[in-house]
Amino acid sequence: MAIERYSTSVVSIIGWGRRISRKEDPIVERALEMMHTAAQIFVPGDYWMETFPILQYLPSWIYALPSRLRMARDSVNRYWYELSKEGSESSDEMCFSRYVLQFEKKEGLRLEEIAGLTGNLIGGGVVCAILIDVS
Repeated sequence: MAIERYSTSVVSIIGWGRRISRKEDPIVERALEMMHTAAQIFVPGDYWMETFPILQYLPSWIYALPSRLRMARDSVNRYWYELSKEGSESSDEMCFSRYVLQFEKKEGLRLEEIAGLTGNLIGGGVVCAILIDVS
């Protein structure tokens, strides 16, 4: 867990100007949880929707997975976007989220794009920690 905290702290400093000083940090826990969930979701053949893509268009009362995945995606996007806004406002130094948010109105970046850019940053830190821990 120390390697995970260290690598996520490095990318958190770069991304949001926020140092992670303890293992029980909510950002580390949330990032690890999301990476483990993503690893389960992307196992080939685990979901019927992969075999029959038409299932994604069924009403949620028949096949709920697509709507649940969309709700989860929207929730995760809001989380990373709000964290980016918080980081850009609270940090005195230039960080990646402040840089990206400067282009939000200028370039018309959407919430999903900002969340994707900053969320993938922390995801990369977690993946690096997992790879180091495994080897």
